[in-house]
Amino acid sequence: MTLDFVVNEQIADGKWPEVVQFYDTSAEIFKVNGENKLMGDGIARLKGNFTNFEATESNVISPDDAIRDLRINLMAGFGMVGSYKTGDKQKMIIYEYSREIGGYLESGTIRNTSGSVIQSFSFTIKNPIDTLSEDGSNIAISEKKALIAPGAKVTLTFAMGEEEFEMGTFYIDRSEFEVLKETIEAEGRSAIGKILKDQSVDENYALELDYADENIIKLLEYAGINHDYYLVEKSEEWSSFEFDPQLSVLEAIQDILKNLIDWKIEELTDGTIVIGSKNYGGFTTKGNFEFSRDKDIFSRGITRDDADVYRKVCVHTGDYSIKVFKAVETFSSWNLQSNKTLYVNVPDGTELQKAEQYAKEVAERLAYVGKIESFTSKFTPFLMVGDVATIKDNGEEELGEVTEVEHQFGHDGYYTNFTVDSGGRVGKGRLADYISKITQIKTNTSTKYE
Repeated sequence: MTLDFVVNEQIADGKWPEVVQFYDTSAEIFKVNGENKLMGDGIARLKGNFTNFEATESNVISPDDAIRDLRINLMAGFGMVGSYKTGDKQKMIIYEYSREIGGYLESGTIRNTSGSVIQSFSFTIKNPIDTLSEDGSNIAISEKKALIAPGAKVTLTFAMGEEEFEMGTFYIDRSEFEVLKETIEAEGRSAIGKILKDQSVDENYALELDYADENIIKLLEYAGINHDYYLVEKSEEWSSFEFDPQLSVLEAIQDILKNLIDWKIEELTDGTIVIGSKNYGGFTTKGNFEFSRDKDIFSRGITRDDADVYRKVCVHTGDYSIKVFKAVETFSSWNLQSNKTLYVNVPDGTELQKAEQYAKEVAERLAYVGKIESFTSKFTPFLMVGDVATIKDNGEEELGEVTEVEHQFGHDGYYTNFTVDSGGRVGKGRLADYISKITQIKTNTSTKYE
């Protein structure tokens, strides 16, 4: 048998070229350029027309150099696998097909609070018959197969004109399918929740004496986080750790962070996990947003609660040989008991001057706690927990830190619900985190220091 090619033309320059066509007839050219870097060129949907290729600009798609001997093979229903050589190493390529489902979206919600490093999401999407499938199955999930299955990765992007905003990368926890039902519901969490919280340290419970950042990286890589998806600040702290094997990887990392002043863990919208001090350049810079009550805000709720309001704070050692009291400023119109005091136990041996600094800091963080305002505003996809919100009302301004954010989007409209807490001291972080750090004793049961 002889195959006669109707179209025969060169579509790209490069060594070891490979072309992969996807389910929607778009394609990708993989090649090694003159600098021996692995490149990818996207091609718009071909739709059976092979005479007019519209390739995008080349992008580097591998961090390796000196790449050679690129090979790619397709796996039906999955994606592609391949390999290349770099130096004296042979590396494997695994690519799972992604699918655009934005056109099927009914509604969705993204939630984030200052009390958790884990973002969550839920959405409802249409589930029609997939006209491109050979077996007539549904687009997202059916009795035979599921695109929206536990562990599936979902990237949410919002387009506004020519601009696109990443809103988060999530992994499915649960999807619900009913035969003949037109929609399905699914929910999931960000990588910190799905990958770090769900896995335990197991046989890696003991970490030898090393820099703190190196021990953190060991835990991240044990959890399967590729080096392209984490950023960890360098640390001069030396320590060794011994955890309960049942402890989650996230809890183990948080245990290490308890003893690194002002260090935290966050996840960027592209799924990159960042760990470092509050001034580390890997974190997203916090924004400052202005809302006008009569223009940008559709509803408002106010909660006043004195459960966590104190009139005094006392920082003390275990034997009370050192004790420092500081008054706490509160709302003048609230009738509060004058001797309601928060006691904070710091390690024995803490110097008086240091205890006074701690007491002053805690008192400042407790000032004017108890007033929480909740707003529903215009859709603000880039608003995040930790951002600063200025609320303008008849010429007056209120400033506060955003402590909760919920983005809602879909056929019923696009809204952002957010909370500004009077106890969220701008740029200070959470009081509970600060108290945890100053009261941490370096001989706790889960961590050993040398």
